[in-house]
Amino acid sequence: MTVIVQLSDLHLMKDGAPAYGRIDTHDGLRRAVAHLQRLDAAVGGIDAIVVTGDLTDHGEPEAYALFRAMTAPLRAPIYALPGNHDLREPMRAAFAPDGVMPSAGPLDHAVDVGPLTLILLDDLVEGEAWGALSAAQLDWLDAVLAARPDRPAMLFLHHPPFDCGIGFMDANRLRDSEALAAVVRRRRNVRVIGCGHIHRAATCLWAGVPAMIAPAPAHSVSLDLRPGAEGCFSLEPGGVVVHRFTGAGGGAGGGFGEIVSQTSFIDPWPGPYPFRG
Repeated sequence: MTVIVQLSDLHLMKDGAPAYGRIDTHDGLRRAVAHLQRLDAAVGGIDAIVVTGDLTDHGEPEAYALFRAMTAPLRAPIYALPGNHDLREPMRAAFAPDGVMPSAGPLDHAVDVGPLTLILLDDLVEGEAWGALSAAQLDWLDAVLAARPDRPAMLFLHHPPFDCGIGFMDANRLRDSEALAAVVRRRRNVRVIGCGHIHRAATCLWAGVPAMIAPAPAHSVSLDLRPGAEGCFSLEPGGVVVHRFTGAGGGAGGGFGEIVSQTSFIDPWPGPYPFRG
């Protein structure tokens, strides 16, 4: 069994100030880290943590340093990609000691964790709320998947390639997502796509693959599907996504195994209570 936990949309402020004048994102990450420490035992060990963007609210080096310090107690390795609130070069510098991100260009990278390949795509367009991938990035993705035809892959990016129904967020999703879909359809080893950006848990079958949006630790985009609805946020319970893989890979002949993904809420609640007694 391999367990990958997806964390997203932290929006850390360098000075601990509340985001949007109201949201204590520093406390949101503190609670998320405590939850992940408890979860590590409950799932039999977390093998990797993937952060799908918006680690910070404004991209300051101090905010990335705060992220590294606050997550240092976690046992599992942490891999991250940028969101539209991040800045590429300060983020690259913060993660340079890990030796995983490239030293120039987009922060695309792939790592093998057990029988899985985790692929992180950088769809950041600095100065814009929407995301995009270049032809060169899609070629890189195609090559990574082609080189590992017998390994199941999990693909992560910040902006969802599908509409969630919340109008002002759908206007700022991944542009030209069909180009990405063409690669996913051509290379059959992508088993799950994980995204962020929306601050709500949502799932879609996209390009023949389960695609899911992770919730955020500190705040949610309000669920309002009415056309023209004003964009708002709500202080709903935070969460992470737990992706549990069973199997050994091996491609079409031996099967790619099975990935089950579920939301785990961060905020405390009563229980657990045994069913017996």
